[in-house]
Amino acid sequence: MTAGHCALISPLNSQGFVDFYQKGWYSPPTYRYIGPLEYNSYAPYDFGLIRQIGTNVTLSTIISNLDHPTLYPLLFVKNVAVINSVGTSLCISGHHSHVICGEVIELNVVTLAKHPISNLNFTKREMIRTDIKCGPGDSGGIVFYYYYALQIPYALVVGTVIGGNGDDCIFLPIPVSFRAARLDFNLNLTVVYTPQQMSY
Repeated sequence: MTAGHCALISPLNSQGFVDFYQKGWYSPPTYRYIGPLEYNSYAPYDFGLIRQIGTNVTLSTIISNLDHPTLYPLLFVKNVAVINSVGTSLCISGHHSHVICGEVIELNVVTLAKHPISNLNFTKREMIRTDIKCGPGDSGGIVFYYYYALQIPYALVVGTVIGGNGDDCIFLPIPVSFRAARLDFNLNLTVVYTPQQMSY
């Protein structure tokens, strides 16, 4: 899953889709092909679904935190969770900002956004605003929080980054994305995860 607007200004393959490749924070561009962005929406719900068809990549339920190599360099996704209160502590893992954290400051956010190609205004709905200072390049990044203090390095995923202005960060909750995918594309989606085991 990623942000839907990622498809708007990217080149298309011969089938009319945007191709996605695996790239780490500190690695140069690679040819590790994940697959095409087969489903995407700009508004009212900004999300996109990538189909994995690449054979030279391995996708896992691990969040890299390699800026801190001696303190939990890998975070393991335990499950999916729902945010329902202001003040909840959250983190993002974005390509530009890497892992940074903050708090929820507003629920059920509705914004007016200008389409980058048509220049028309569209309303985006059901997002969550945080005080995390994310920036360009973080869109599509994972939003998560730690399972609880005694369970670090396990994390719960709550959504995908939609954007920010350097003072805040807005994300779309995963249940909203999946509900929209079922309605817009008639997809039968379920959350599939593989809890990772740590050796101590």
